[in-house]
Amino acid sequence: MRSLTGIGGRLYRGDTSIDFIGKRRRWFAVSGLLIAVSAIALFTQGLHLGIEFKGGSEFTILKAGSTIVQGREALATAQITGENVVQKIGRQLGKYLAEFDSDGHTTVIYWACGVGGGETQYLGDFDATQVVTCPFDEPKRMGTGTKLLPAVRYFAEERFRTAPW
Repeated sequence: MRSLTGIGGRLYRGDTSIDFIGKRRRWFAVSGLLIAVSAIALFTQGLHLGIEFKGGSEFTILKAGSTIVQGREALATAQITGENVVQKIGRQLGKYLAEFDSDGHTTVIYWACGVGGGETQYLGDFDATQVVTCPFDEPKRMGTGTKLLPAVRYFAEERFRTAPW
């Protein structure tokens, strides 16, 4: 564990103190400014509530090569009405992770596969271009539940077993 150094460590040990009470007018002004900026942002931009607050259903299409147009057509065919947002997800996150990783690749797995969602399916290591353009097949065994631990175990015991940390 890292030792407590810097301003945080000095505050913790009592070597340094900040006079919040003596300079309360300054801190009230800073707090008031932050509240005012937040209120202005709230009133000018409003709240953008997600499905968690508005209610509704979320569908995930795992068909390789699916387009946004096909997603909208599938919703229309199924007579799902209302405010429908169809968007591609995952690939841009995968691209970001590949660019962020020191070796320029990211590992792609399906998790929550199999009975009870306790299995993972390894798809491979991909660079930023591959993760965006690769036509991923659907999982071999679609899960009947969701368990995150098998995916965490895969990365801890397989992918990052030799990591320097």
